Amino acid sequence: MGNLNETEKWEEKIYQLETSDPVLGGADGISNRAPRQLANRTKWLKKKTEEAAQSLAEHVRSRNHPDATLTAKGFTQLSSAT
Repeated sequence: MGNLNETEKWEEKIYQLETSDPVLGGADGISNRAPRQLANRTKWLKKKTEEAAQSLAEHVRSRNHPDATLTAKGFTQLSSAT
């Protein structure tokens, strides 16, 4: 049994096997098209998730957390004090 080769890319559509499709395995077999496309998406999503987590971790470690303003983006600490 072999493994599918994954490519880190977003697949717009996932192929649906049709009743007229012959059952063909192998690297380029039609039976492996949808699983390969899903594996590609999974690898792409994993990388994007890791990049987002890394970016958030870097931001948390930084001191660039400005107070709320009307002109700059940042975290805001809300208070119910009057």
